[in-house]
Formats: sequence, C-alpha cells, structure tokens
Amino acid sequence: MSRVVTLLLTILIALAPLTGCTSESEEVIPLPEYNLLDHTNSTVEKEDYLGASYVIIFSAQWCGTPCHNNMHNLNTSVPGIEVLVVSTEYDYAPQGVSMVEWIDIVNEFDDDGDNIGQTLEYTFTRVIEGDDFAEQMDVFAPGTVIFVNSVGEEIQRHEGSFGPAGDESTLALIQEYWNQID
Repeated sequence: MSRVVTLLLTILIALAPLTGCTSESEEVIPLPEYNLLDHTNSTVEKEDYLGASYVIIFSAQWCGTPCHNNMHNLNTSVPGIEVLVVSTEYDYAPQGVSMVEWIDIVNEFDDDGDNIGQTLEYTFTRVIEGDDFAEQMDVFAPGTVIFVNSVGEEIQRHEGSFGPAGDESTLALIQEYWNQID
C-alpha cells in the first residue's frame, strides 16, 4: 500500500508544474493603435470601434472562397455583427482588384446567380505602408480572424477558414468565440 501511495505522490509532484499547459490562455492582449484606409481613402482608427465588441478579419482582395466563407459565416452566425475587414495589401488594387470591386465580389459570393444572398455591412480597409497593423498583430497571411472586446482587447484568434459556408458546426464555433467576448 505504501508503494502505491509513494508512486501516486511522485506522479502528482512530477505533474504539478504542467498544470494549465493544456488550457486556453486567459490573458487578453490590447490591440495597438491603428490607422487603416477604407475604399474612399478615409481613415479608420481603433477609437472608431471602442465601446462595442467586434471582429477583425485579415484578408486580401485576391483571397477567394476561404475568406469569403469566413465573412459570410460570421454574418450568419451572429446577425448584425460588427466586422472590420483588413486587407493585408498596401495597394488599393492588388492583382487588378480594387477595394470597391472586392466589396462587390464578397457580396456576390453567396448569390448563386439569383442575387438574393447576404449583403455584408462590413467596413473594408487596407493597411498603410509604414503603419502596418497586420504586422503589429503578428498576422502575415490572410485568413486570420480576431475577436475584440469593447475596450479594444483581443479575446480570441482563429487562423484559417472556419469551415464551409453555412455548416452548423462552423456556425456553432463562431458563436462560441463570440460568446467569450465581454
């Protein structure tokens, strides 16, 4: 009996430093100040979003289905959600796709030829060379989604596609992330 107790105590002592290694971090990360340009070249700043929770999607004009799925899944999962879409490109029209064309392409993504899909009321922006918000946030590729609380802190980060458009488990995951805010 004493060998069993000794063995169990040894195991517990050995594992004690590992507690919490598999749990999610409770640390919140304040967003840096940012200045972005929208499709009219107007400035969008962090202060514009303080006071309400929102989501930032780092995308690009040339990012197709995975980025479009994320945008539409967010809108389906949390109707009326405030979303700031940030192109990781400095150029107004990388690969020949202007920001205005990008907004149209994203909105037409789920139309299936019938023009009755979602119209996303998102703010589409791009980073400014020399003041690269994506780089400050350690985002180096499109497809990163950041959930932000009302005081401007990152609460949750998701990299890559959430999943197929309209998929129930995808929508549930987004709702779970959103519910962690505030």
